[in-house]
Amino acid sequence: MKIIISLFLSAVTTMGSAFVPSTGARTSRTTSLFGIAEWQDLTAPSEVDAMTKPVNILPFPSKDILLQGQTRYLQFVEEEHTDLFGHALEENEGIFGMGLLMHDGNVLSTMPLLEIEDYMRGGKDLGIFCKVRAVGRATVLEVTDESTMSAICTEHYDTDDQDVNAYDGEWNLYDDANDLADSIESLIAEMSVIETIRAGLDDDRTSRLSRYQQAYETALASDLQGYVSSSSTTGSPSSFQQERSWKELAAVSWAAYSTSDAPEVDASFRLNAMNLSSITERLEFAAHWLADVRQEVEQSISQ
Repeated sequence: MKIIISLFLSAVTTMGSAFVPSTGARTSRTTSLFGIAEWQDLTAPSEVDAMTKPVNILPFPSKDILLQGQTRYLQFVEEEHTDLFGHALEENEGIFGMGLLMHDGNVLSTMPLLEIEDYMRGGKDLGIFCKVRAVGRATVLEVTDESTMSAICTEHYDTDDQDVNAYDGEWNLYDDANDLADSIESLIAEMSVIETIRAGLDDDRTSRLSRYQQAYETALASDLQGYVSSSSTTGSPSSFQQERSWKELAAVSWAAYSTSDAPEVDASFRLNAMNLSSITERLEFAAHWLADVRQEVEQSISQ
């Protein structure tokens, strides 16, 4: 599902997307007094869904997508964008939507929710610098005001059955998700070793594995969806391997798409992951994709 917001086309060309240090007059603040938990308590009137929430949408090229826990520094200079920032800060608990602009001019209706963590006002010419973090997802139901990029939305949750004894046919979904996570982490570790040796690196802090570990930790720390505590009781093979909670499995399912040193190259896979509403499906897609990536890594060595 896509929605067309023509205003985004011009807006995306005027928004700064990098942090630029300034020596001008500045004021800086953190936003620890509000965020995603407070935004979840807001409601917006709607005839479509009683659980709707207000949100302002700022456009970004789809290749710039942020997944759960990831951060970015932004600069807002244009008045319409500084106004949007102020509205998000004052009315929407520091939350705004990352409208992902596709090549055809459409904006995906499902979008990351960004929380303003820190900000600094640099004066009239420099605008506002801020740090944002992806803390969830939302689905846009209706654009209420294009001039302010205001909309109503519903929060987009994963729908996995979190009962550890729930079966899909003959297989326990919880065990299946844990096995997929094991496969993903093995693939990442194997590729990381190959790439590190090929590059002749002694320091693995910039390796594929370290990028995965960092993405995992940030996804885990920023996830406030809420999960049922899980422990396997089935005696399946995965019981003898690493056992993760559903929250940990969700973190794996996001971090798996953040192992490349150039994440924009993987934008299509990251967009697909964002649209999936199942932790298990996201893990399964990542496992198949990373298996192909591993083959490419091996082939690049033999050439």
